[in-house]
Amino acid sequence: MKKPRYSQHFLVNQSLCRRIVDLAALTSTDRVVEIGPGRGALTSWLLERAGEVWAIEVDPTLAGGLRERIGRHPHFHLIRQDALRVRFEELPAPFKVVANLPYAVASPLLIRLLEARRSIPLMVLMFQREVAERLIAAPGGRRYGLLSIIAQLFADVRLELTVSPGSFRPPPKVESAVVTVTPRAEPAIPIGDEAAFLRLVRQGFAHRRKTLRNNLGHAHLTPEECDALLHGAGIDPARRPETLSLEEWGRLYERCRTLGI
Repeated sequence: MKKPRYSQHFLVNQSLCRRIVDLAALTSTDRVVEIGPGRGALTSWLLERAGEVWAIEVDPTLAGGLRERIGRHPHFHLIRQDALRVRFEELPAPFKVVANLPYAVASPLLIRLLEARRSIPLMVLMFQREVAERLIAAPGGRRYGLLSIIAQLFADVRLELTVSPGSFRPPPKVESAVVTVTPRAEPAIPIGDEAAFLRLVRQGFAHRRKTLRNNLGHAHLTPEECDALLHGAGIDPARRPETLSLEEWGRLYERCRTLGI
């Protein structure tokens, strides 16, 4: 039985497939990784434009259908695996990523791809529209959060297309959106230890409705230490995490690093 966390909404709009592939600006020298090819609506377009396509499909029935229809294509490679378990860093590089991501695992997949960003010059990804808007959200809005910061720290993200439910069979109950994600050569702000920076931000967002003082207090800091830390970074301890800009998170990280926190 198919695991319920994988999407069963198959892309059928051929005009949309063409527009998605156009955004990838593929040439015959490009290698492409497609995640969740399903019934191959995008795959056939990719094979026409790119030099090589690596498709990652976890569903054994869908993978079997792909093997039957296009498995003999000389430039097609099928990986029958959960994409969250794929070590993208070990795939032949460089490669572009074009994917209609399974909505239930889209956010962790994006984070995994950003971890392998040095191998990836461009991604063209479809998300649930709400998630796409989170990627480009500005500080202070209700969609701005941890995913916004991670995406904007490591990439330039642009919302390119909105997609109606009618582009799928069966149609989902939500709208979708296509974004381009162009990984940065260096993070948007200077940080020496990416893992330490992300730990700080995750701690800051531990309880979204709470203030930074309260959230950082869960990191074994006293209220007085939290206040001193935040004031030292020029940040009001009563602010909530979703109000901080990327630059302010950078200042807070530098203050933590200086104090050895």
